[in-house]
Parts: sequence; structure tokens; C-alpha cells
Amino acid sequence: MKRILSVITLLSLPLFLTSLSSEAACTVKEGGYEYKFRVSLEEQTYDDAYNDGESLFRVDDYIEVINQDTQEKYVFDLGSLEDDQAGNFNYQAISSEYATYFQLFHDHETWHSGLEGFFSLPSGTVIDLSQVRDCDFNQLHSETAGK
Repeated sequence: MKRILSVITLLSLPLFLTSLSSEAACTVKEGGYEYKFRVSLEEQTYDDAYNDGESLFRVDDYIEVINQDTQEKYVFDLGSLEDDQAGNFNYQAISSEYATYFQLFHDHETWHSGLEGFFSLPSGTVIDLSQVRDCDFNQLHSETAGK
């Protein structure tokens, strides 16, 4: 019985670790702060971008950045998604509240070694996303980014 439980535990460990990693959001540290960011788009926005090459954000679409240290939240709610149907996608958005900018290119071959892009804050600070490692599609679209 102990042996069976040990085997079950060993077999379930990768599943547990996979579920933990899929829950993580993308993060970047700069200027002494940690920022988590995520994309929240309707399924139709993804479908349109895939089929047409580009889609504008819909009413409920946004990119969210949260300063984990101060809990300040920045929402980039006007923008577009480009999809080349080969695993590469590009987000460009502005915040209607702060007139700040978010740009992110996610290359399906190089995402694990860094992203291309940046976002700006109301203070004028620009946060470079090239230092972000291992931010895959699932993490970028995680519902737990702001939690």
C-alpha cells in the first residue's frame, strides 16, 4: 500500500507543478518594484486576429499591470492584437485613463529568452520587458495576475 501511494505521489507531482506554473502571471522587476501583467481579451478578439491578422480591442478587452509593492493598477484598454498564425503575436494598447502605452511582441521561438516591448507609467517611467523570461501564452493570459 505504501508503495502504491509513493508511486501515485510521484506520478501526480508533475501535474501539480504544471498547474502551479499555469497559474503564474508574467512579472518584471524594475526600479525596485515588481510588476505583474496580463492580457484579458474576449475569445472573439483572438479569433478575429487569427483570421484577419489583426483585431481591435472590444469593450471588455484590456491589458492589466499591477505594481505588486504599491498595489497600483494600470489598465490599457484601447488597442489591438496582431496574430501571424505562426505563434507570434503583438499587442499595442493605451490607457484611456492615463494616456500611457503598452507594447508587447511575443515570438513563439524566443519567448523563453525575453520578450520585446515595454509599458509606460503615469510618472513617465518606461518599463522594458526584454528582461522577462519564460512568459508563455498561458501565463500572459492568466486570470491570477492581479491576485
